[in-house]
Amino acid sequence: MPDSSIEQRLAVLTDSHEQGRLAVTDGVALRYCRWMPVNPRGRVLLLSGRGGFLEKYYSTVIRLLERGLEVVSFDWRGQGLSSRLLADCQRGHVDDFVDYIADLDRIWTELFQSPADTDNYLLAHSMGAHVALRWLREKQAGRAAFRHAWLTAPLFGIDTRPYPLAVAKALAAMVCVVGGHQRYVFGGGPYRPETYRKEGLANLSSDSQQMEYELACLQQDPALQLGSPTFGWLRAGFRSMSCLHSRGYVEQIEQPITQFVAGDELVVNNAACADVQRRLPHGELLTIPDAKHDLLIEKGALQAPLWNKIDRQLSADFDAD
Repeated sequence: MPDSSIEQRLAVLTDSHEQGRLAVTDGVALRYCRWMPVNPRGRVLLLSGRGGFLEKYYSTVIRLLERGLEVVSFDWRGQGLSSRLLADCQRGHVDDFVDYIADLDRIWTELFQSPADTDNYLLAHSMGAHVALRWLREKQAGRAAFRHAWLTAPLFGIDTRPYPLAVAKALAAMVCVVGGHQRYVFGGGPYRPETYRKEGLANLSSDSQQMEYELACLQQDPALQLGSPTFGWLRAGFRSMSCLHSRGYVEQIEQPITQFVAGDELVVNNAACADVQRRLPHGELLTIPDAKHDLLIEKGALQAPLWNKIDRQLSADFDAD
């Protein structure tokens, strides 16, 4: 990523763009943005993971615009500058992942759905990849909504170490049953810059410049800050993963999907990604050695295999057109 001030980096977010808020049925408003390239050749729906916000993926937006793709993205409910769901807005909470699916469907209908002759693509990370796969099954079963769907480090399973998965599930359920669904998960808490930096470099990306950029964004606009997830979010995630892994579920997804998984993954469970890949009718999985979880903000050399694959697919599509 270029060494420049935060103002210069964020300038791309205000050039050739449309930004607004989209109301959804339960009163939640989603912040969205659309960026237009000079000569559009297609369009891509960019979905972030838990805790993400539009400004975080500056470099990804630039890369997509350079490839001639219109970019549409938004902040999930409960994070970024979309509506927060609890009085304590630091808590990352949702009662049910079906709310995320409904939000994605609303964005698709109002901002992204386009004529059949437009090349549509999907680039989704972690929780965004999970929600996207469920949306494809629930809302688009039997058809391909996108020319290609690229999923980075999909949240198809959580790395619950040091606890066994069954123990983590039981604990989340028990805490919620006794009324603790809005409590932070054990060890969690509100946003702290030093924790964000330490855990980010340990688990998410080895790119220290990217991490300092994110911290600058969060300092400049504290409304973007988000703490740890709640037990309610965790229980909702486990339930959604159980649905996703149920017999016959992903088998009905006709969408061609490429998963990119990180070799140095400490957040999601890569074995769960491999299981989904084996069951998808049109699935492919590529492992990027040494990369950490957030592949879209990793060092350039570690991102290279991902973009090389995307470029080959785009070139084939553009040549065919």
